[in-house]
Amino acid sequence: MKEITSKWRNFLLTESQNHYEVEVLLKYASDMSLYGDIFNKIRAIPGVTIVKRKEDDVVQVLDNQKVVKLNIKFIPPRALMSRYLQILRTHMLRIKGEAGDKIIGIRFLTQPTSAEK
Repeated sequence: MKEITSKWRNFLLTESQNHYEVEVLLKYASDMSLYGDIFNKIRAIPGVTIVKRKEDDVVQVLDNQKVVKLNIKFIPPRALMSRYLQILRTHMLRIKGEAGDKIIGIRFLTQPTSAEK
């Protein structure tokens, strides 16, 4: 058991070194559910670990569209590190709601930074 615990600690340390975060401005159809349609599907993207919206950030409504700022944490696969934001954008633009509504636009507000605290 001690050997397993030791290996697990090494695994956790390795993973945290590759954990990054980025802020994203997301524009989507107003009929989509932010938590049901969008958050859950972003979390299903390979490498994404956490998606959240700050409590003080307001979802803005503009002509049947909503705009929100998200914080996304991710662990990119080593082979895809240089292209991960492009891959993330592509996956996010494919997200659709139950009625076929979709994400309209994505803008990365920050460069990926280490998520270590």
